[in-house]
Amino acid sequence: MNRYVAMIPARLGSKRVKKKNLRMLGDKPLIAHAIETAIGSGQFDEVYVNSEADVFRMVAERYGAKFYKRPAHLASDETTNDQFALDFMESVPCDVLVQINPTSPFVTVADLRRTKGMFEDEGHDTVLAVKEIRIEGVFRGQPVNWEPLGQMPPSQLLEPIYAFCNGILAWRTEPFRRNMKERGCAVYGGDGRTGFCVLKDDATLDIDNDEDFAIAELLLERNKRVPGPPRYWDDEASRAEHAEVEVAGILRRDGVDDIDLEDVNHELLHLPDLLAGAPMTRSWSRRIINSPSNCVTLISQMPGEGNRRHYHSDWDEWWLILEGEWEYEVDGKESLVREGDVVFIQRGRLHKVTAMGGSRAIRMAVSRDDVAHIYPDT
Repeated sequence: MNRYVAMIPARLGSKRVKKKNLRMLGDKPLIAHAIETAIGSGQFDEVYVNSEADVFRMVAERYGAKFYKRPAHLASDETTNDQFALDFMESVPCDVLVQINPTSPFVTVADLRRTKGMFEDEGHDTVLAVKEIRIEGVFRGQPVNWEPLGQMPPSQLLEPIYAFCNGILAWRTEPFRRNMKERGCAVYGGDGRTGFCVLKDDATLDIDNDEDFAIAELLLERNKRVPGPPRYWDDEASRAEHAEVEVAGILRRDGVDDIDLEDVNHELLHLPDLLAGAPMTRSWSRRIINSPSNCVTLISQMPGEGNRRHYHSDWDEWWLILEGEWEYEVDGKESLVREGDVVFIQRGRLHKVTAMGGSRAIRMAVSRDDVAHIYPDT
């Protein structure tokens, strides 16, 4: 059985982005994303971080990888991938070495499994990651995949071209050693059988500069969000709805006049005491939490009162029913909820709520202060 080892190279002295591999991306250093993906894939007998700097030993151990200290003479800008990969192979026994570059933090477990399959099932000696580009290409002034004297075809009919994206480079170690001995290079596969693993979407990102890092941060935040259903612009829709953001105005237009949005963020608040002292026969609203990440507002309304039908384009909202009964409608479907129920409203879904029963009904709305409420103009 072949022995597969993952190797994540990381020099400390990156020039374009200072200490790039240690820079935080989300809640962990950049290199940790590659470590966690490699370990989480379950495809490798061992996972190593390869660096000349001892600080990466601590990072490797923190995230569950082993550490290989690269010789100092292989840590310069002039060192080639051929050289440090061969050095690693000579020190760490493996049949297949899979290099996962930490500058591609969105390489996926599925990508690593496909890479391994290209060795196991297709018999490749080298596998290199590429991205598909379905657009006209030019090399040295000559067309690559299009006919200058022909018509421009639809892009989906173009023969795609492929470009390296560097997230994954993998080799059988014996052909690699042979190519290094005979040719002095081996990364591209030499005279062995080379295959190309096509990466898609975020996995093709290769962080080389600060602008790339900013893109990675945006992608990470986007990936945390639950996407709403697609919405489309048309001339009728542009005239048929409007947005409101200012919370006090929204509440007043929903029929709530007794509003307190300022007495917030007490370290300790006992809700039963607040509810016991609040009006029983008229609507009111009390905000109790307001922070950059979310806000919590209590809304009490009398039977028949409620909010206007609306949706949120970029925010998922939820309520906890504290008292009474509410009828809530989502995309035209009505349901009855009561004390103790939690209601989740995904972004993009049209909804409204109406107090029911014979007394006040109270809901705790968890949202954010600047969320747009978008109302159909009917």
